[in-house]
Amino acid sequence: MKYTMGKASWCFITEDRVVKCYGLRNKKTVKPARGSIFDCWLRETTCLQRLKGHDHFPQLDDCEESDLSLSMSNCGESLFPAWKEHDLEQYIDQVHAIADTLEEAKIKYFYPGMDPAGKNKEHTKFPLSNFCVKNGVISLIDFEMAVPIDSRAEDRLSDRLSYLYGFYNADNFRESLVLALQKPVMSYESELMAKLVDKDKFETIKHNNPRTQWANMELYTSPPDKVIKEWKNYQKRYQING
Repeated sequence: MKYTMGKASWCFITEDRVVKCYGLRNKKTVKPARGSIFDCWLRETTCLQRLKGHDHFPQLDDCEESDLSLSMSNCGESLFPAWKEHDLEQYIDQVHAIADTLEEAKIKYFYPGMDPAGKNKEHTKFPLSNFCVKNGVISLIDFEMAVPIDSRAEDRLSDRLSYLYGFYNADNFRESLVLALQKPVMSYESELMAKLVDKDKFETIKHNNPRTQWANMELYTSPPDKVIKEWKNYQKRYQING
C-alpha cells in the first residue's frame, strides 16, 4: 500500500484500488475557492457516480459521507513521471472520447487559462498528473475541482469557483487535453515548477529524465499512527485485503 497527500485529501493506493479520504485533512488547509472539504468530496463523488460504466475514468466502488471517503478503481500510473516512455499521440482519440463523455454527463473540468484575468491565458499546460495510463488506456482522474451541472455540488460552489466556471468553454477544455499530449514539455515543466520547493533549481533539473527526477522528489516516510489507524478502518469498510 502507498499513501499520498494532496491539496485536499489523502489517497491510499493498492494495486487495483484507491481509497481517497478528505476527512483526514484540516479544512483550513483548503484554499477558499475550493469551498469546504465536504464540497471537494461532494463534487468528486457526484462526478464519479455520473461516470460509472464509462471508460477512461476511475470507477466508483463506494463512498461514505460520515468520514468523507470514497473507494475507486486504480487507473494506473501517473503520466507525470512516465510521459517520455509513451507514444502520446496514440492517446489523442481517447482524450477526445473523454471530452465527449464529460459533455454528455454534464460535467465541467477545470483547465489552465480558464481565468481571463489570470497570467496564463493559454490552454497548453494541463497537468500530466491528472492522467493515468494502464494497459494502453488513458484515464482522467481527480474530480474534486470539477463541477457536475444541475447538482447539489454546483449549488454549493464558492463565489470564486462559480466565477471561474462562468468562463468555461468545452472546446477550450478539449484543446487543453489534446495539447497536453501534443506538447507535453510545456505541461511537464509547468507542473514541475509548481511542485518544486526550491524554484531556483528548475533550470538545472528540467531536462532530467522525468522518472528519475520524480524519484528524487518523492519523500518516503513511515506512516504515522493516525494514518495506519485510518487505513485499517478503510480496509474493513471497503473490504480490502492485505
